[in-house]
Amino acid sequence: MKDLVGTTWYSANATCLHEQDPTLGYGYGVIYKLEPGKKPGYRPWRYASTAQPTDAPFWIWTGAPWTLFGSARMFRSDVSGSMHEYLLQSNGFPILFQADERGEYRPILAIGSHEHNKAFPLVKDEPKAVFLWTDSNADARPQPDEFQHLPGTTYRADVGTGYPPSRELIWYVEGIELKPQRFTAQGVPIYDVALAKRLPIPQHYLPVGQHLVTGLSGKFNSPQSGVYQAGHHVFTDRDGKLMATYRCNWPAVHASWSSTLHQLGQTGRSVGELHYAGIIDSRSEVGHVVAMQGNKGQSFLWSEDGLFVSPLFKDSRESPKGWGGKEEFGADWTNISLYDECFGGMMARQDDGVVRYLFGRNGCQVVRVEGLEAIRRFDAGVATLAKNVGRAVEKPGQVTDGPRSSERGDEAGPLRVPNVRGRYPAFIVDGDPVEWQKIARHEIKVGDNVVAKVAIAHSLEHLWLLAEVEDPSPWKNAGADPKFAFKTGDAIDLTLGPDRPDRTSPIAGDIRVLIAPSEKGPIVMAYRPVKPDAKPEEALKFESPVKSHTFASVMPVGDAQVAFKETKTGYTVEARLSCDHIELKHLGSGLRMRGDIGIL
Repeated sequence: MKDLVGTTWYSANATCLHEQDPTLGYGYGVIYKLEPGKKPGYRPWRYASTAQPTDAPFWIWTGAPWTLFGSARMFRSDVSGSMHEYLLQSNGFPILFQADERGEYRPILAIGSHEHNKAFPLVKDEPKAVFLWTDSNADARPQPDEFQHLPGTTYRADVGTGYPPSRELIWYVEGIELKPQRFTAQGVPIYDVALAKRLPIPQHYLPVGQHLVTGLSGKFNSPQSGVYQAGHHVFTDRDGKLMATYRCNWPAVHASWSSTLHQLGQTGRSVGELHYAGIIDSRSEVGHVVAMQGNKGQSFLWSEDGLFVSPLFKDSRESPKGWGGKEEFGADWTNISLYDECFGGMMARQDDGVVRYLFGRNGCQVVRVEGLEAIRRFDAGVATLAKNVGRAVEKPGQVTDGPRSSERGDEAGPLRVPNVRGRYPAFIVDGDPVEWQKIARHEIKVGDNVVAKVAIAHSLEHLWLLAEVEDPSPWKNAGADPKFAFKTGDAIDLTLGPDRPDRTSPIAGDIRVLIAPSEKGPIVMAYRPVKPDAKPEEALKFESPVKSHTFASVMPVGDAQVAFKETKTGYTVEARLSCDHIELKHLGSGLRMRGDIGIL
């Protein structure tokens, strides 16, 4: 073979570097010789195997019927007592290939069900029953006595977009640990499902150093999670004992579309985790790290025991640096993005000690990752928790991603604004507070008398406000000019601004929102003391007998909804404000703001 014509598949999926050998790469049945630093830097070397025999259903290119994207991993291991080369292919379900004495890769292991591949046994009334196949007689063809049923599993085997192999050839299927009991003369691992250890959490684990990593996903639009398909990364010891969990608010493709951008200085936040890109010995005090590749063009590193380490690359929505129009060896790609739907990608520390990351679109790119050796733990001190810490108070402060015990409205601590996206009943603007039943109310008093109870929530795109007011003449405002409605009758007053305690004057981001009634319908006005891009006609000067003050912008708030309902003792006002129109374009978990709600 002298030439290879064509491009990689979508996002360069099903391509890889050798996990250890820096001179080898793989893609679509072809093994490449690599010469880092040279042009073109690679050349097709040979096919991984000969054509698939008609009676051998587990072969290179084999995949589950619905699989759109796959992955491949090349590695070597001497766990059998002799060194062997392996190729792990996951096109919907995993197939492990081993190179024979001629260098031809032959299938030796597969995990899946009859719905993945008709070679797996069909169990009556259990179409998703999962089986383990190992090639005990070395003919690369499944025999009935080579299958073992994995009881209690209905595994879809969707590790198709990335599953770094275990050099120990240990597999985890819904909490069942499949560990080789012996090896054949050819080095094929033999397992005994009857002796397999079961872990407490029935998930598909990844061995990382002395720990295991897996994930627990949420439900689509789940009221329990409060966030679209939110879940957790789970870190355990090798026996499955829970060590740590880490919240993932927007896993995979579709949930990532709901994610917000990072705030300045915000750390420890991941978006759109798609697959495990690699397991790397950091050669630092944290041991191994695992890389999880995200749908918005970044990869995220965690320590093996669950500490967030760092993102790699840049979110595709945050003006990343371009890849450039030509190859430039040694260029700094810290601030480039892998871009959306980066389904291909892998990371490994190879034999020369260099950590490399492969990714691509219509071709494969390889970058060197530096600095892992400098990772350090730090002493965060000792935190003493009061007995009632679980009932912390909500006062204006922090945006959260889901319900907290503090939503009961206790009176101490910062206000945690809950995310109500996906709650049932759904939040709608109709003046009926039925959907607010579990959201904390906060009292507004005049002296000892409660004159109103207010609540606040968010749904990423919108800020929700509820006011239950005691008033004998409900919801009236006689003002003719909306800009001065705060002087002429009933109104709800919401003030927000960046949480910067050391400031002494208004800054960009400060906003006052006034909600009031009028003959023509609800009024929603925004008063901004500082607005760098304000037009001259937006400014308004307010004067009193003692002083005057000019606001840079006083304008109606777009895309706002307000509803009013009279009650026996006053009125209820419900409002929905678009975050894009009230300085909350980057609303998300961990955002801290200063604020105030008032009743006029």
